[in-house]
Parts: sequence; C-alpha cells; structure tokens
Amino acid sequence: MLANGLGGNIFLRSVDLSFNGFGKEGAVALGQALRENEVLEELNVSNNRIPPEGAIHLALGLKHNKTIRILQIGKNPIQNAGCYGILQSMQENPDSAIEALDFSDITVSQDFEDLYAATKEVFPALAVNHGGKIGAFTKHKTEK
Repeated sequence: MLANGLGGNIFLRSVDLSFNGFGKEGAVALGQALRENEVLEELNVSNNRIPPEGAIHLALGLKHNKTIRILQIGKNPIQNAGCYGILQSMQENPDSAIEALDFSDITVSQDFEDLYAATKEVFPALAVNHGGKIGAFTKHKTEK
C-alpha cells in the first residue's frame, strides 16, 4: 500500500523505506510507482529483501522515471543481475536524472563494470557505489 501511494505522490521529494521487508511483491509495486511518480528525487530501499526479479521490476519503473536522482538499494539480495538491470534501465532512459546509485554490499561482475563505463559516457556525473567486483580478491598462486 505504501509503494502504491508513491505513484500518485505530488509532495514527497525524499523517502526512506529501508528495513521494510518489501521483497519481490513490494519491489513490483515500487517499480510501478516509479513509472508514475513525477516528483520523487531520492529513494532509499536498502535492506528490504528485494531479490533480482524485484530489482528488474524497479528497473522497469526507472526506465520511464525522469526525477529520481539518488537510489539507495544496497544490502538487498539483488545480486549482479539486479544491479545490471537497474543500470541498463538508466542507460535506456535518455531523460534519467539519476546521479547516484548505491549498491552497498552487492558484488558486481566485469559485465556490470563495462556497462557502467558505457553509461558514464552518456551520464558523466553518475556515481555508483557497490560491494566490489567478483574475483577482485582472488589469491594468485606463486611459483616455487
């Protein structure tokens, strides 16, 4: 109900919905709200048990959103696929206002890093925070 209310919101510019346990269903509703909302600039949905499928629904809403500047979605089990989908939706939205994406504690792949580099060419002010790159901390064997 809360997520659904954001769609018609005309006053709130910043909302912290962290630690609400939205899961996939809540993320689907948030995605729809982001598609409709025309004023919200900052959204924090960290720690909400949002799975990769939920992140994709959020991404679909972001593909049409023109006002979100800051999205905090870290500490969710969205995995690399969810991060990639969100970044890709931004790249596909020439009117995107996103300046900062926070994927705290979520490890991303080289494919994500490549997409981020390509997206930075279109949106040079974009800042992305994540939990590191997959394989970045692997230990190399030394020869004897």
